[in-house]
Amino acid sequence: MNCKPGDLAVIVRGSNLGRMVEVRHQSIYGEGWWLVAVVGAPVIGSLGLSKRLLSFGSIEDARLRPIRNEPGNEDFVVKARKTLPRAKPVTGPVTIDSRGEVVR
Repeated sequence: MNCKPGDLAVIVRGSNLGRMVEVRHQSIYGEGWWLVAVVGAPVIGSLGLSKRLLSFGSIEDARLRPIRNEPGNEDFVVKARKTLPRAKPVTGPVTIDSRGEVVR
């Protein structure tokens, strides 16, 4: 396992590459999966067969790299000390541009 609850991590594989998330706790999918909160604007994710803007989601541990600062490790860890604010929900139809940004 790469991450622990409370870690901030970067998505390093799959969609939303480079986005930062806060690792909350084990996902309903079991060991090796985390429930994460997106840091910043919502990301485009799958919900069933459709694509939606999501502020929370499940992701495999192998797709995350924790941000760490431990002895002997060149990375750095930042522990989330408080719950991050929830993103404002998007209401009504939205258009997403080629960069994945919401056009209002």
